[in-house]
Amino acid sequence: MALIEWGGDFPFSMSFDKSGRIQAALTVYSQDGSMAVELRKTKIAVIKPGWDYNWDSNGIEVVDENQVPYFQIDRIGRRLVTIKGLFLGTKGRKIALSDGGMNFGINSPVKFPHITKIFAYPSRGNLHKRVATPPLSQ
Repeated sequence: MALIEWGGDFPFSMSFDKSGRIQAALTVYSQDGSMAVELRKTKIAVIKPGWDYNWDSNGIEVVDENQVPYFQIDRIGRRLVTIKGLFLGTKGRKIALSDGGMNFGINSPVKFPHITKIFAYPSRGNLHKRVATPPLSQ
C-alpha cells in the first residue's frame, strides 16, 4: 500500500523492530541536491562532512553543519509518530514536512521546512540526549 503516490519514488521507509524501536531507511539530500546522509535501519552509511545525527529508542534526527534539522522521526505516542524533513524524489518531486504542515512541488523550488530540533548537539557528548522530551500519549 502506498501512503503517498505521486508519480515518483521517495527514498524513505519506516518500521518498528520486535522491541518497538524505530527502524528507517532513507536518503537525506542537502539544499544543493547532493546526498548528505544515507540511513539503513539504525546504521548511517554516508554522512556529509559537518553534518550530525542523534537518536534514541523513540526517534532519530539529522542536522546540517549549522545544526538545522533536515530530517526527523519522533514517536509522540504508543501508536503515533511524526515525520518531518525535506524529501527529494524521482522525477523532480519534492515534499517538505515541517512544524507548520506539508508543501510539495514538481521541478520547482520548495520552501525549506522549519523543524524544531528534538536532540542536543553535537551528538558526541550528547548521545541520546533530547532538548525537550514530550510526554508519550496513548
